[in-house]
Amino acid sequence: MTDSITVVLPYVRSGKLKPLGVTPNARLPQLPDVPTINEQGIPFNINNWQIVFTPSGTPPAIIAKLDAEIRKVLARPDVQTLLGEQGFSVMTMPRADIPEFLKLELSEWRRIVAASGVKLE
Repeated sequence: MTDSITVVLPYVRSGKLKPLGVTPNARLPQLPDVPTINEQGIPFNINNWQIVFTPSGTPPAIIAKLDAEIRKVLARPDVQTLLGEQGFSVMTMPRADIPEFLKLELSEWRRIVAASGVKLE
């Protein structure tokens, strides 16, 4: 079973689940003793991420304001602590890098699906 750390972390902490590995390339700070899947010899790198999107045509000034306010909140130590306790690792990227990031993600998932042999029915 795989799921995001935010979902499984409470079960791991309570002893109801035992993690066998994590999917990012680096160990997670919340589970430092759990090896990555890569460390176990399986080439695998999957990260959960969230991006805030706005409707097409949103004025650039509104987008810039939202971006600045979101970054300000995410930089707060209390917010980082709260999100960290829930399993999140806060990272940001410049807005200009998002299209390339999404292009790379789509390319990687296309490769994974093709390699799996899964077909739409």
